[in-house]
Amino acid sequence: MKREIRSLARLTLPWCLFIKGLILLFGQTVQIKSEIWELEKVNSRFLFSGGDWEIVGLDVRKRGTPVYQILGLRLSWLTAGPLCLKGLLREVFNPLAYSTGSSVFAEEIGIDLDKSFEGGGRRGMALSLVPGYLTWFLLNAQRSTKTGLTASLPFGEALNAELLLCTSHPPRGDPGESWHAERPLFPGGRLVHGAARLSLDRPTFYGVLSAGFSGGERTFPGFFSHSDIAFRPGAFEMGLNLGLASNSYFDPNGRWNGKGIAAGLDLWLLPFDFIKLGAEYGCIIDHAIEWRGFEAPGSCPGPPGSELPFPELPCPDHPWSHLNGKEIYSLKGQGALKWGKGLQVRISSRFDFIVHHGPEREPGREEAFFIAGHLVIPPVGIDSEYSLRHRDGNLDLRVRFSPGSGFFDLSLFAEDVFSIPGPPNLGLRMELKPERSRIFLLLEKVLGRPSLSMGLEVEMGSSAGAAGSWL
Repeated sequence: MKREIRSLARLTLPWCLFIKGLILLFGQTVQIKSEIWELEKVNSRFLFSGGDWEIVGLDVRKRGTPVYQILGLRLSWLTAGPLCLKGLLREVFNPLAYSTGSSVFAEEIGIDLDKSFEGGGRRGMALSLVPGYLTWFLLNAQRSTKTGLTASLPFGEALNAELLLCTSHPPRGDPGESWHAERPLFPGGRLVHGAARLSLDRPTFYGVLSAGFSGGERTFPGFFSHSDIAFRPGAFEMGLNLGLASNSYFDPNGRWNGKGIAAGLDLWLLPFDFIKLGAEYGCIIDHAIEWRGFEAPGSCPGPPGSELPFPELPCPDHPWSHLNGKEIYSLKGQGALKWGKGLQVRISSRFDFIVHHGPEREPGREEAFFIAGHLVIPPVGIDSEYSLRHRDGNLDLRVRFSPGSGFFDLSLFAEDVFSIPGPPNLGLRMELKPERSRIFLLLEKVLGRPSLSMGLEVEMGSSAGAAGSWL
């Protein structure tokens, strides 16, 4: 315990003194964040920003041993260090993973700094050849390097087109590392990906159409397409989503995710200003390929050079032989009421009915529901939230209470209440929020074992605003 606290102080205090000097010199904004998780993992981050530039430093240690240390830089024309993908570039790596109204469809194609402690798997740089229009990027992740170009072509204020071209050389798949014996392994060789997106945004209509392909030296050509559409006439809101992918599509990391169809329908009715009622349907259909020794129904011998212990690759024209995936039927609602001098009540709820199909999981059904409430009573300084979630026969409860000043938060939670055979996870979180800083203390009992975590976040500078996201 003492060693972790000394490590936290040793990493934080020198940064405070150094950053105070930077503020006096440049008059910019600086954030410092340090955490100790379960008395063995120490996370530290500093963020120095001003205008259109940022510098970030991340340091992650476990039991005193450095796990992840990196510096990142973002300028108007250059981004380097830990990176996160946005928009079409993120979609290419997992094209059917996003449901109706997902943020990935609204994002512009691009690359940004990854300032999270959980990042670290993707490093590289992005150089704006023509700022706002053409960017070259270099990424290193999943034991391979990807390089390519992205282009954004606006046509007025409502219509925008995006293009992507990427090459990569993922390593050959290792049967010993395969997470699922029924998934075909990447045979090695260079991969090429291309994708395009067209988006239209109007006050009452929003539509996105994406399409892309993959091809390689030892794989069959593959493709994906995805559309997301929203109607917002006023009396109701409706979203439609449809994605397709061939079973010969490998992502730039050389992974085959097996999804063939993803579809969704989202409908909201607005009968009154303070009530929204909705229904949602979603389904995922996987490609039905099952390995039996060295042969797989619906698979073909790979091109020359693709020989592996499992030499068969998904055949481009293989149809879906049966439904293998899941369907989700949902009912949901939201309501908000206000009375008198600021009294507010907000309630949201959701009920899911999930049907599983296919050999990977025994056919069956499950129900899940979620309900949350938010109560604000300004005259007596109460701001509280409550939530209850049930799924897979388990129950999660969470309560948060904050005085009206917003200086102090107290949260209590219980997770996996009906867990068998283990005990439920219990926790208490206290958070102090003095001006431009946050301090939290988290007490948990996970799998019957108590643990303690704590953290500090400080923001300094002449232009300091909100302290940013907080775990």
